Amino acid sequence: MATRKRKQAREGRVAGPHGSTLEKRPYDAGVVVGGQTERWVPYEKIRDPKKAFGWSTWLDSTATNADGTKLLKEIFGQKVFDTPKPLALMEWVIGLCGNPDAIVLDSFAGSGTTAMRCLN
Repeated sequence: MATRKRKQAREGRVAGPHGSTLEKRPYDAGVVVGGQTERWVPYEKIRDPKKAFGWSTWLDSTATNADGTKLLKEIFGQKVFDTPKPLALMEWVIGLCGNPDAIVLDSFAGSGTTAMRCLN
């Protein structure tokens, strides 16, 4: 968290009240207030609606990270990983290989969903 704050400060942004972000912006040319030529203003990221694609993907019909989070909360009693991979997704990915004796690389190595699907 401290690293993120330092990065934001370098970029001219800092945490504001109520989870907002403030950005250092210059006053209009030639304007000086209290000896300062810049001020802190709320930062707003505006997305181009033409480039927006939404948050769904073609894999949502297979499984979502929310499915993985739900399962891990059932197992561990809390959310222990930021982006758990759902079992159904790992089963689908492993199923793409037609060889039942294939070697599967678990590049996530977190909660073990890949290993659980390999055992099936």
